[in-house]
Amino acid sequence: MKKSARILVFSTEKISDPAIDMAGLLKLHYPPTVYTITVPCSSGIKPSWILHAYERGFDGVFIAADGSDC
Repeated sequence: MKKSARILVFSTEKISDPAIDMAGLLKLHYPPTVYTITVPCSSGIKPSWILHAYERGFDGVFIAADGSDC
């Protein structure tokens, strides 16, 4: 049996988080191995948080950013 990758998503509250909510309203699904954490701004994500995710067994980290506005 193939193991699904565990992915941690850092989602910004202004742009990315509403998009995730909209996906839920449209009944779009992502795997249960995808975990989201909402942050005010992507520039506040510390490199140590990303390293900590890998240390905790995540296979990947995705940062859903707002672009250069943050």
